[in-house]
Amino acid sequence: MSELITKLGIDWKLLLAQAINFGILVYILKRFVYTPIIGVLEKRRQDIADTATKTAEADLRLQDIETEKQKVLSEARNQAKEIVSKAEVMSKKQVEETFKIAEQKANTIIAEGKISLERERSKIKSEIKSEIGSVVAAAVEKTVGDFMNKEAEEKLKAEALAIIHQNAETFI
Repeated sequence: MSELITKLGIDWKLLLAQAINFGILVYILKRFVYTPIIGVLEKRRQDIADTATKTAEADLRLQDIETEKQKVLSEARNQAKEIVSKAEVMSKKQVEETFKIAEQKANTIIAEGKISLERERSKIKSEIKSEIGSVVAAAVEKTVGDFMNKEAEEKLKAEALAIIHQNAETFI
């Protein structure tokens, strides 16, 4: 075998030295390069797995939050609709009540106006009656004053005034 090695041009001392150097190189690479690189890669794998887990958890939480948000929004919409419907009912009641109060005030004002108008009418009627009475008295006095005595003249005036007062409603 040594002949074969010599014929191939292999120097066994050099081969042994190269094998030792290769072993030392493999040991150094394994100890200082390969192991730390594997550790870094393993740590990176673990970080990626943790990130994926956290992302999945975050997605689940986001879905829960979205579901809760939709639920809260739905409740808020329902409450808003309820508030609006209550406000509409209250405003209708308020409007009806305001109309009733306004109608009552208007009826009161109309009634007071009618009473005031009736008073004014009565006052004017009495003024007209007294005016008509004085005009009739003056007319009677002028027409019969020279022909009748004072007693007959007063009696005639009183009768004329009585007739006027009885029939005043038809004249006025």
